[in-house]
Amino acid sequence: MLWAYGCTPTVKSLIDPTKKVTAAELQIEFDTLMAVFEIRQLDIERQNKLRELLTRNAMLAVQAGTFNPLGLLTGLAALYGAGSAVKDTKNVIRRKQIARSYKSNSSSDNSAGQQ
Repeated sequence: MLWAYGCTPTVKSLIDPTKKVTAAELQIEFDTLMAVFEIRQLDIERQNKLRELLTRNAMLAVQAGTFNPLGLLTGLAALYGAGSAVKDTKNVIRRKQIARSYKSNSSSDNSAGQQ
């Protein structure tokens, strides 16, 4: 009876399978992995847009015999803005993860102190 009441269920960690984690810690790891996935996916999209922009400008230069530096600068500025958005998103996600981790740790500290 004491075992059923006092032991918190644990499973293998998603990040470090040698470590056991609780449900709250597992949720934090999952959110972290999903955030990393989203950030990397945005980075791939940014790289594809840059490649498309460079290819399009190269094709225009070859076809028309001219080079459009204004178009290239506009495209690079747009990509810089997208890169800044990705960086800002990463910072927001990191702050949320730290806040969740802090809340999880403080609630587990409080429950441990009350026993």
